[in-house]
Amino acid sequence: MTMTKLIERIEAICISHFSSNLKKKVEGFLWLLKRKRFHQIYGVIKENEINAIAFTWQNEFHPQAEKISMFADETIGPETIKELIGKLIHHTPDTTADHFVCSVLSDESMIIDTLKENQFQLMRKTYMPNWEVSVLLEKLEALNTVTHGVYSLNKILKDEQHKLSFIKMLKSDYTQSHLVSPVAERSLEEWEALLLDGEPDLHNSLVYIENDVIRGYILLHPVSDRHYEIGWIGSFEKDIPMEVLRGIFKEQLIRLRDKGIQTVEAEVDSTDLLAYELFSFAHFKGEPSWDSYKLVF
Repeated sequence: MTMTKLIERIEAICISHFSSNLKKKVEGFLWLLKRKRFHQIYGVIKENEINAIAFTWQNEFHPQAEKISMFADETIGPETIKELIGKLIHHTPDTTADHFVCSVLSDESMIIDTLKENQFQLMRKTYMPNWEVSVLLEKLEALNTVTHGVYSLNKILKDEQHKLSFIKMLKSDYTQSHLVSPVAERSLEEWEALLLDGEPDLHNSLVYIENDVIRGYILLHPVSDRHYEIGWIGSFEKDIPMEVLRGIFKEQLIRLRDKGIQTVEAEVDSTDLLAYELFSFAHFKGEPSWDSYKLVF
């Protein structure tokens, strides 16, 4: 009989002791573990091999949320998952947080069932579709592109008045789409730094202006010479006609196609109604998603 032991408050993270499947699942969080940016951490070990790990941590951008991350390989059963989650949520963190948030893939039914048993409520679904540029252009074939009143992000940032309006809108749009887990208060200078740190394509990220007022924008970020990410999307008071916003997006897709970009990906939150509607023509709903569950202390 194999002995299973719950390890509390692991002091030293030794990645080499992770099972091969666990290493793959936790890959995106290795930076956090190596820097010991967690508050609590528990692991499940079988015969000197770690088969599951669960920890809490905080994102400075969302200071009211104590985040829970949990990863387990195929050897871990529901009772162990329940015990891991129980240990994390029955310790109120000594931080600015007032709620837990746990994000899991939509097919992690064992973890999701345990979260629901512990009164976690679904807060947001985040889809991350990856599309071929040619396929999107086919779907938008009947739509006219929008070029009149459209300016590059580079031009907007060189005009002090438009830059100020744009950064204010960026801050407002992101804040309003994250009310379920509020954003930390930051200055406009910090928001500008966040924008530029993301290294957007300054020429193909487009901003729409009507009557000298910024009405909408779609940002693009290069990933490789064949692939782009679609970044922040926004609109002044959410009143931009959808055919205009899609027309701007089509213009961007044509530009990307012409420079040899084959695929684009997006991060679409169910709480971001503008982006959700913009991409609805691509029928991503029903695909796998990252589901975020919330529990108030």
